[in-house]
Amino acid sequence: MAHFVQELRHRFSASTELLMNISKGMQGFFDKLVGESKTLGCHAKRVDEIQTKQIFEFQKEYEEQSRSVAEKLIADVSSLVYHHMHYQKELVDERLVELTETVTENKRFLDGRVTSMVGITTAAKRKWSDFFIQAGTNTKDSADFSAAKHCRMEASLENWLRIEGF
Repeated sequence: MAHFVQELRHRFSASTELLMNISKGMQGFFDKLVGESKTLGCHAKRVDEIQTKQIFEFQKEYEEQSRSVAEKLIADVSSLVYHHMHYQKELVDERLVELTETVTENKRFLDGRVTSMVGITTAAKRKWSDFFIQAGTNTKDSADFSAAKHCRMEASLENWLRIEGF
């Protein structure tokens, strides 16, 4: 029985020693896991900081580039609008010059015709006046002549009637 207890103690001691060795190995493994976890945590924190910084820088670059592109587009659109308006103004100015020249030419032509009509009307009025005066004079002369002839005929008729005894 003593031998059995001694053997049991020996096996128990061997089992305990084995358990201690396993426990030390497991403790070392857990220590390594804790160390790796801390390293991984530090790495994750560093990666998060880098990625957060990159996201912020990307967003900042995007906003700056978007603003720059928007400003360039606005400048380009403004330039296009200005050039279009300038081109339209040149076309309108050119057309207005043509219209002004046409209006001036038409006015000059009409002024000439009006002057000509005034001249023609004045000449016609003068001729009419001369004709009217001449006609009036001729009519008066003819009336005077006719009256004188009429008087002479009456006088001759009265004279003949008196001679004939009527």
